[in-house]
Amino acid sequence: MASENKSPFRVYRGQFLSEDELAALKKSCGQTISMNSFLSTTASYEIALAFVSAKKPNKGYFPVLFEITVDPSCQSPPFAEVSSFSMFREESEVLFMSGCAFRLSKIESSSDRTNLTKIYLELCDDRENGLKDFSDYMKSQMGSETTLTSLGELLYKMGNRDQAESFLDRVNSERSDSDDTTGL
Repeated sequence: MASENKSPFRVYRGQFLSEDELAALKKSCGQTISMNSFLSTTASYEIALAFVSAKKPNKGYFPVLFEITVDPSCQSPPFAEVSSFSMFREESEVLFMSGCAFRLSKIESSSDRTNLTKIYLELCDDRENGLKDFSDYMKSQMGSETTLTSLGELLYKMGNRDQAESFLDRVNSERSDSDDTTGL
Protein backbone atom coordinates (compact mmCIF):
# COMPACT_ATOMS: atom_id res chain seq x y z
CA MET A 1 0.00 0.00 0.00
CA ALA A 2 2.77 2.43 0.92
CA SER A 3 4.52 2.01 -2.38
CA GLU A 4 1.43 1.58 -4.56
CA ASN A 5 -0.85 4.32 -3.23
CA LYS A 6 0.45 7.87 -3.61
CA SER A 7 -2.76 9.57 -2.45
CA PRO A 8 -3.53 10.15 1.23
CA PHE A 9 -5.73 7.43 2.72
CA ARG A 10 -7.34 6.54 6.06
CA VAL A 11 -6.97 3.52 8.28
CA TYR A 12 -8.75 2.67 11.53
CA ARG A 13 -8.16 0.94 14.84
CA GLY A 14 -10.76 0.00 17.42
CA GLN A 15 -9.67 -0.71 20.98
CA PHE A 16 -10.50 -0.08 24.62
CA LEU A 17 -8.57 2.51 26.63
CA SER A 18 -8.51 3.07 30.36
CA GLU A 19 -9.88 6.29 31.77
CA ASP A 20 -6.30 7.47 32.50
CA GLU A 21 -5.09 6.69 28.96
CA LEU A 22 -8.04 8.52 27.46
CA ALA A 23 -7.51 11.54 29.74
CA ALA A 24 -3.82 11.68 28.77
CA LEU A 25 -4.73 11.65 25.08
CA LYS A 26 -7.29 14.42 25.59
CA LYS A 27 -4.55 16.55 27.16
CA SER A 28 -2.35 15.85 24.10
CA CYS A 29 -4.80 17.17 21.51
CA GLY A 30 -2.91 19.24 18.94
CA GLN A 31 0.39 17.64 19.88
CA THR A 32 2.56 14.92 18.41
CA ILE A 33 2.45 11.49 20.02
CA SER A 34 4.58 8.45 19.31
CA MET A 35 3.72 4.76 19.39
CA ASN A 36 6.17 2.59 21.29
CA SER A 37 5.09 -0.64 19.64
CA PHE A 38 3.84 -1.86 16.29
CA LEU A 39 0.38 -0.51 15.49
CA SER A 40 -2.07 -2.74 13.65
CA THR A 41 -4.85 -0.96 11.76
CA THR A 42 -7.43 -1.79 9.10
CA ALA A 43 -8.57 0.01 5.98
CA SER A 44 -12.14 -0.93 6.95
CA TYR A 45 -14.06 1.40 9.26
CA GLU A 46 -16.63 -1.34 9.86
CA ILE A 47 -14.04 -3.91 10.96
CA ALA A 48 -12.41 -1.45 13.38
CA LEU A 49 -15.82 -0.55 14.79
CA ALA A 50 -16.62 -4.26 15.21
CA PHE A 51 -13.56 -4.68 17.46
CA VAL A 52 -15.07 -2.29 20.03
CA SER A 53 -18.73 -3.13 19.44
CA ALA A 54 -18.49 -6.91 19.76
CA LYS A 55 -18.01 -6.97 23.52
CA LYS A 56 -18.69 -4.88 26.58
CA PRO A 57 -15.60 -3.14 27.98
CA ASN A 58 -14.23 -3.96 31.40
CA LYS A 59 -15.05 -1.48 34.16
CA GLY A 60 -13.02 1.70 33.75
CA TYR A 61 -12.36 1.13 30.03
CA PHE A 62 -13.94 2.94 27.12
CA PRO A 63 -14.38 2.08 23.43
CA VAL A 64 -12.16 4.16 21.15
CA LEU A 65 -11.97 4.33 17.38
CA PHE A 66 -8.78 5.78 15.93
CA GLU A 67 -8.98 7.29 12.45
CA ILE A 68 -5.49 7.77 11.01
CA THR A 69 -4.81 9.82 7.90
CA VAL A 70 -1.70 8.70 6.05
CA ASP A 71 0.14 10.62 3.35
CA PRO A 72 2.40 8.04 1.66
CA SER A 73 4.65 10.79 0.30
CA CYS A 74 5.84 11.86 3.75
CA GLN A 75 9.12 10.72 5.23
CA SER A 76 8.22 8.65 8.26
CA PRO A 77 9.01 5.27 9.70
CA PRO A 78 7.70 2.51 7.45
CA PHE A 79 4.22 1.15 7.29
CA ALA A 80 2.92 -1.62 5.09
CA GLU A 81 -0.27 -3.27 3.94
CA VAL A 82 0.16 -6.81 5.28
CA SER A 83 -3.11 -8.53 4.36
CA SER A 84 -1.36 -11.05 2.14
CA PHE A 85 0.45 -12.35 5.24
CA SER A 86 -2.64 -12.42 7.46
CA MET A 87 -5.08 -15.22 8.19
CA PHE A 88 -7.82 -12.58 7.94
CA ARG A 89 -7.22 -10.97 4.56
CA GLU A 90 -10.58 -9.22 4.59
CA GLU A 91 -9.27 -6.99 7.39
CA SER A 92 -6.99 -5.11 4.93
CA GLU A 93 -4.42 -4.75 7.70
CA VAL A 94 -1.92 -1.89 7.63
CA LEU A 95 0.94 -2.22 10.11
CA PHE A 96 2.91 0.80 11.39
CA MET A 97 6.43 0.37 12.68
CA SER A 98 7.25 1.14 16.29
CA GLY A 99 8.30 4.76 16.68
CA CYS A 100 5.83 6.27 14.22
CA ALA A 101 4.76 9.76 15.24
CA PHE A 102 1.22 11.02 14.85
CA ARG A 103 -0.34 14.44 15.27
CA LEU A 104 -3.43 14.14 17.45
CA SER A 105 -5.74 16.53 15.61
CA LYS A 106 -9.13 16.00 17.24
CA ILE A 107 -11.07 13.92 19.77
CA GLU A 108 -14.85 13.53 19.62
CA SER A 109 -16.93 11.86 22.31
CA SER A 110 -20.21 10.36 21.24
CA SER A 111 -23.39 11.48 22.94
CA ASP A 112 -25.27 8.25 22.24
CA ARG A 113 -25.34 5.10 24.36
CA THR A 114 -22.30 3.58 22.60
CA ASN A 115 -20.00 5.93 24.56
CA LEU A 116 -17.58 5.67 21.62
CA THR A 117 -14.73 8.17 21.45
CA LYS A 118 -13.22 8.94 18.05
CA ILE A 119 -9.58 10.00 17.97
CA TYR A 120 -8.25 11.55 14.77
CA LEU A 121 -4.53 11.15 14.04
CA GLU A 122 -2.30 12.15 11.14
CA LEU A 123 0.94 10.33 10.40
CA CYS A 124 3.74 12.86 10.84
CA ASP A 125 6.48 13.52 8.38
CA ASP A 126 9.91 13.26 10.02
CA ARG A 127 10.70 16.69 8.55
CA GLU A 128 7.87 18.33 10.53
CA ASN A 129 7.67 19.66 14.06
CA GLY A 130 11.34 19.28 14.76
CA LEU A 131 11.20 15.50 14.49
CA LYS A 132 13.97 15.47 11.91
CA ASP A 133 15.94 17.98 13.94
CA PHE A 134 15.47 15.83 17.02
CA SER A 135 16.44 12.67 15.13
CA ASP A 136 19.54 14.36 13.70
CA TYR A 137 20.44 15.74 17.13
CA MET A 138 20.14 12.30 18.71
CA LYS A 139 22.40 10.82 16.04
CA SER A 140 24.97 13.58 16.49
CA GLN A 141 24.98 13.21 20.26
CA MET A 142 25.18 9.44 20.26
CA GLY A 143 27.66 8.99 17.44
CA SER A 144 27.42 6.57 14.59
CA GLU A 145 26.64 3.60 16.81
CA THR A 146 24.17 3.62 19.66
CA THR A 147 25.44 1.76 22.72
CA LEU A 148 23.99 1.31 26.17
CA THR A 149 26.64 3.63 27.58
CA SER A 150 26.06 6.36 24.98
CA LEU A 151 22.34 6.28 25.72
CA GLY A 152 23.05 6.81 29.43
CA GLU A 153 25.43 9.65 28.58
CA LEU A 154 22.79 11.30 26.41
CA LEU A 155 20.26 11.15 29.25
CA TYR A 156 22.83 12.87 31.46
CA LYS A 157 23.54 15.58 28.86
CA MET A 158 19.80 16.21 28.51
CA GLY A 159 19.62 17.01 32.21
CA ASN A 160 17.98 13.76 33.23
CA ARG A 161 20.72 12.99 35.72
CA ASP A 162 18.64 10.77 37.99
CA GLN A 163 17.38 8.75 35.03
CA ALA A 164 20.90 8.55 33.60
CA GLU A 165 22.34 7.37 36.90
CA SER A 166 19.58 4.81 37.36
CA PHE A 167 19.97 3.64 33.77
CA LEU A 168 23.77 3.35 33.95
CA ASP A 169 23.58 1.57 37.32
CA ARG A 170 21.20 -0.94 35.75
CA VAL A 171 23.45 -1.31 32.71
CA ASN A 172 26.43 -1.95 34.98
CA SER A 173 24.55 -4.49 37.10
CA GLU A 174 23.32 -6.36 34.01
CA ARG A 175 26.58 -6.10 32.15
CA SER A 176 28.28 -9.38 31.53
CA ASP A 177 32.03 -9.70 31.51
CA SER A 178 31.95 -8.72 27.84
CA ASP A 179 32.14 -5.16 26.56
CA ASP A 180 28.79 -3.32 26.26
CA THR A 181 29.65 -1.70 22.95
CA THR A 182 27.15 -3.92 21.19
CA GLY A 183 24.72 -1.62 19.38
CA LEU A 184 21.13 -1.36 20.50
